[in-house]
Amino acid sequence: MSSTDTIKDLKIQLYKQTGQTPNDQLLYRELGGSLLDSDSTLFDARIEKNNSDQPLILIAQSISNVPVKYDEQQVRAPERGFIDTALAH
Repeated sequence: MSSTDTIKDLKIQLYKQTGQTPNDQLLYRELGGSLLDSDSTLFDARIEKNNSDQPLILIAQSISNVPVKYDEQQVRAPERGFIDTALAH
């Protein structure tokens, strides 16, 4: 990765390794710190290459049981929602 890559690009790389979707990943520079913005570059977020002194903190919002490769995601069919209930009227 390079300093011009975004936090979103980093999340995609993490997804390929962990199976946690980018939307379920929360990345922080430090505990109690602010959430890293997905549109920020690694340079803007002050993330240095090979930084082992202050590693990023990844919090997964949901647990992924089976890692799926990024290229192998399947398209979901639209859900019916409340179509057959009184809430649809």
